[in-house]
Amino acid sequence: MTASSSFPRKTLPSSFGDHHRCQNNRDSSEQHRNLAQALQHAQEPEDYRLLLRRKRRLREEEWTHLEQRLHATQLDLQEERKQRRLQEELRQGLESRVDPTTFEHFLHSCHELLSILLTIQPKQSKTTKGLITAPTGRYCPTTLCEWMDFPYQRDELFNRVSCLFHPAKTAPLAVFTLLVGLETVGKLVCRRQLGSELDLMSYERYAVEEQVISIIQELLKLDTGSQLPSLGSGISFENHANTLDEEPELTSQIHQGWRPWSDQLCVFWRDGEFETLLFIIEYKASHKLLPPNLWTRLQPSNFWENIVQAQQIPTDPEEKLIYNAKQITSAAITQTFDYMVKEGVEYGWRFLLVL
Repeated sequence: MTASSSFPRKTLPSSFGDHHRCQNNRDSSEQHRNLAQALQHAQEPEDYRLLLRRKRRLREEEWTHLEQRLHATQLDLQEERKQRRLQEELRQGLESRVDPTTFEHFLHSCHELLSILLTIQPKQSKTTKGLITAPTGRYCPTTLCEWMDFPYQRDELFNRVSCLFHPAKTAPLAVFTLLVGLETVGKLVCRRQLGSELDLMSYERYAVEEQVISIIQELLKLDTGSQLPSLGSGISFENHANTLDEEPELTSQIHQGWRPWSDQLCVFWRDGEFETLLFIIEYKASHKLLPPNLWTRLQPSNFWENIVQAQQIPTDPEEKLIYNAKQITSAAITQTFDYMVKEGVEYGWRFLLVL
């Protein structure tokens, strides 16, 4: 006997197997009650097995429905956490833009906002046409050698400064320029492509010199003790034509009649009214002194014999390019070296050391 002949179809719950009608717990409970009653009235094994299969299917559909609801709830929670995280990041981002920052973050921001954005004018027609000052009649080095311990000295000094702003047992000092301030400076100094010494000097003043001064000023507020050389009352960057003649203390040390050119910068150590010349910066536009030229020339060599006393100019095109690169770079080195000797300073901005 079939299930339909022993158990009239009209007595079976009409919602068996109909997943689309299982919308809420009330419908599910009603189905279970109807199914339980049908099982009690089942007379044949086939009817009983059919009802059991339908009962299992109903449970599976309920579990599927619950899993879908759970999954939807999890997605809602994930989206809510995501929105909260975004709001927190936005809040922290806004605070970092308006709150003073640490030394480490300050340097990183300077790199991101002031250095990376800097671009060089690629069109020769829009760059200055002048040449590097001829080295004729100037003092020049006899040999070039690598300053071997410069990286060590630089890193050691940097670590001392970093430890002062990031003490081991206390929180880092947040005393530096607001991020929004660096963004403004970066937009101003980097929106113009560098094509002349004047462009470079403008960039260096706001992107480098002012930032260095701000670090020195913050160091002056700390007890540096013996960790750093004496900072006096700070340093200054000057490029006025009469800078060196204004201080009588320095007159005897200055080459008579010498004046800094427009692309030179004097860096002074100050202590109240007294100031001492530390070194001279010589600015050269990047299109005149290319990095490959520097790498070609800045190698250990007998400068006097290989450059100054060189009599022959190569005719081979490639060799002549190398020759010109060496001549241009050597002229720039000689110009800075000459100023260092005449003013009696030991260091030059191109990280030159007179021995």
